[in-house]
Amino acid sequence: LGTYSGRAQFSDWYTIYNQSVLGVGTALNKAFTHAMQQIRDQMIADTGKF
Repeated sequence: LGTYSGRAQFSDWYTIYNQSVLGVGTALNKAFTHAMQQIRDQMIADTGKF
């Protein structure tokens, strides 16, 4: 039906953890969520194809 893509990145991020490595998962999850939202928006825009 279609090909969809999303893109997100994080470079400046802050964490509440003393060890910043522990905050990487949270930042990565936020970037993934942003990319998935872009894909969802594209799919909804193509509703007429279904």
